[in-house]
Amino acid sequence: MQTGQFLGSPSVEKLRFTLQRPHLSSYWVKRAMSSSFTTSTARIGRFHRSQEQGARRVPRRRRRRRGASVVEVAFVMPVFFLFIFFIMQFGHAYMVRNMLSAACRNAARLGSTSGVTSAEAADKAYQVLSPVAVPDEIDLIIKDASMMDEGQSVPTSEEECNNLTDIELSSALPRQAFLVRAQVRYGDVAFLVLPGFADLEIVGRAVTRHE
Repeated sequence: MQTGQFLGSPSVEKLRFTLQRPHLSSYWVKRAMSSSFTTSTARIGRFHRSQEQGARRVPRRRRRRRGASVVEVAFVMPVFFLFIFFIMQFGHAYMVRNMLSAACRNAARLGSTSGVTSAEAADKAYQVLSPVAVPDEIDLIIKDASMMDEGQSVPTSEEECNNLTDIELSSALPRQAFLVRAQVRYGDVAFLVLPGFADLEIVGRAVTRHE
């Protein structure tokens, strides 16, 4: 093939035409980039539209979940508060029982000394119990417990204790045993009474011997 024919071929002419006009090549590059950008923009737009549609659907699910939470709280909270009040009630009742026992021990310790009357020992018990109840709400008895010397046990029930013989501590014999018993109705001393606690009888007692 001759050199003149090669130089005059269509391919060489196209190459020469392109090299002589570089702005035409940049035009095709720009057009390709523009096409890619348009495609990417369309994809991003579709993505954002799908995200917005999903975001508009979220509040409905949240509203449904919020309604379910309200129903759950309505069922759970009464049981929870009842449980809390029961714990508070039990703790307060246990505190009253401890104070009754402490009042009986203090009264018995004072009454075991010489020259102290039964009324003074009872006043001591009322003084210890003053933060819990007034004297009219307390059933306090001081009884003879000489049956211990005969090998018998001291009664525990209210009726049996009331049937014991009264004792005046100022005239008690040396080493004579006596009982101090205090009882209150919980409904009279409670700040908040739950069902089943109002008629609960709380008892404290102490048994000791006179000097």
